Amino acid sequence: MQFYQKREQKNVAYWNFFLSLCVLIMAALGAATRLTGSGLSMVEWNPFIGAIPPLNENSWFDLFQKYKETAEFIKVNTYFSLQDFKSIFWLEYLHRLWGRLIGLFFLLPFFYFLWKKKLSKKESIILFLLFSLGLFQGAVGWFMVKSGLTDQPWVSPFLLAFHLTLAAFLILAFFVTGLHFLHLIPLPKIWKNIYPYSLLKTSLCFLFITFFFGALVAGNKAGLIYNTFPKMDNTWIPDDLWKQTVWWENFFYNPSMIQFMHRLLAIFTILFAFWTSLLAWKIDKLTMVWCGCLLLQSFFGILTLLFHVPIFLATLHQAWAFTSLLFGVFLYYRWHR
Repeated sequence: MQFYQKREQKNVAYWNFFLSLCVLIMAALGAATRLTGSGLSMVEWNPFIGAIPPLNENSWFDLFQKYKETAEFIKVNTYFSLQDFKSIFWLEYLHRLWGRLIGLFFLLPFFYFLWKKKLSKKESIILFLLFSLGLFQGAVGWFMVKSGLTDQPWVSPFLLAFHLTLAAFLILAFFVTGLHFLHLIPLPKIWKNIYPYSLLKTSLCFLFITFFFGALVAGNKAGLIYNTFPKMDNTWIPDDLWKQTVWWENFFYNPSMIQFMHRLLAIFTILFAFWTSLLAWKIDKLTMVWCGCLLLQSFFGILTLLFHVPIFLATLHQAWAFTSLLFGVFLYYRWHR
């Protein structure tokens, strides 16, 4: 009986890890959707009927006519034919369909584990709140798309950053829940009282802020300017960092400042993480592996910048950012436990 209970606990853990992976794939699909200009191809949000793709030419024609009324078609894609529209439609459709499938991947095992009484009341509430947060994430995604269906042919950078940051939170939340059920063997408890533990928390905070500015880079298309490294064109500090009249608006509306902050935060985060690793590697060598993840992430970012944001590299850069966050949170859980 005890073996059966342990096995069931592992099944719950693996289910949460799977959900974390599913949301990560969803985020990668979202990046590809944004980079290919597919995100505004579906101008309606039908949570249930929307799962059915166009089945005949009349359906395709109706959808294309609705797309023709958007600012993106009028100002950017006026040359689009029906075939061009189909080429951008399918990626956005796949992105939304995958979100619906994640809902099923959650609900079916959730009710099964409830039926088998493998979840405590507290665990059930937490998981249901995560599901509710997933629904809210879908609503945020729609409001983001809707913001690009007005007079401007692009979505709100703030909603995009919020949408992406919320995805990161869901990925991390399901991952940590999986670790909870897996009961991984922690390091000695004394780690809670030594210096590197607080440094790791600080490193994760810097990493998350860097991630947020990366989302602002994506939302403001700031990666399409200053495509050089380490300098920004021929200077270390561009002249247009403070072009906004209100100083704080530069950090949210000025693409030059946003890219500059993302670079600066990335460098500082890596240096801080290495400092933490040097203090901790004798007891937990996984800290150096995490630093390797961060270095690889910065390498992907530099390549993305130098090659003017190609779709594959930009998607890889975003997906690996989630991986680096997951690894850091795993270390935090391992030390905290």
